[in-house]
Amino acid sequence: MATLADHTSGAAAGTLTTPGQTVLTVEFKVSLLRPATGESLRCRAEIIRAGSRLAFAEARVHARAGGEERLVAAFSSTMALVESPAR
Repeated sequence: MATLADHTSGAAAGTLTTPGQTVLTVEFKVSLLRPATGESLRCRAEIIRAGSRLAFAEARVHARAGGEERLVAAFSSTMALVESPAR
């Protein structure tokens, strides 16, 4: 679940980048609230605060079982917007 939430938060932060930039996770915290049982997982992330170099994101992971979704994890992270390495 941590990987799913980190990836989703990184994608949200990626919407803030300019050409030539990429996103790196600086730190994160995940709270596992209950077992993630069911047919599928859904994660949604949003940027809470964005600066020129850092963005703070939060994500929630829900498990779907029997047509019902339950919150299974809460995630917060700091993302760095950095220049992509030259190739």
